Amino acid sequence: MTSQLRLAWVIAAKDLRLEFKRAYELFAMIVFAAICVIAVSSGFPYLVTETTPYFVAPVLWIIIVFTCILGLSTVFVREYDRGIIDVLRASPIYPQTLFLGKVLYCFALLGIVEVILVPIALIIFNITITSDPLLALVLFVAGTLDFSVAGSLVSGISMYTRSKLLMLPILFFPLIVPALIPLIAATKFLILGQTIARELSIIGLHLFTTILIAFLVVEYVIEA
Repeated sequence: MTSQLRLAWVIAAKDLRLEFKRAYELFAMIVFAAICVIAVSSGFPYLVTETTPYFVAPVLWIIIVFTCILGLSTVFVREYDRGIIDVLRASPIYPQTLFLGKVLYCFALLGIVEVILVPIALIIFNITITSDPLLALVLFVAGTLDFSVAGSLVSGISMYTRSKLLMLPILFFPLIVPALIPLIAATKFLILGQTIARELSIIGLHLFTTILIAFLVVEYVIEA
């Protein structure tokens, strides 16, 4: 078990090293997210209003979703196009271990973007989160992990298709909608200083279900 976890971290670290050497996808994700926030803010001349939390929360998470899709385009495709996926199939690495490594890679990539995106959004929209900052951290970690698990699974499925970039959003959006709605609601409540226990429980249930399904089917996806 420990050795498989170590292999998963090695896989994630390898992908991160490759990404940092080029930084094409990461740079594109950061620029896209920043431009979206700036473009949206330019349409609202009065940023400090009572309705601000009601449009900032959905805008923020929708930007994160589309940014995530940019990063998912190369999660498994890189190995498939170079034929490395066949080597990984023949290796003693469990499919679940390979999948966990990809999830960690997605989580790290999306986390880097969010660390830059969220402060920019808070500054531009002049928002102060009055709730416990730890709750906000838990919310974004849970949402990012949920997107990473669902996105890695969808990327693994779509790598066998001809229209990979088309299949990604088609499969990804329906899978994350049950988590996206409470994520938006919870972010709005955080800005308003209200409780988010109900939303966190829904997000946690969806995350658990997504992880369970992913680890059950990933073997068939990798070995297809």
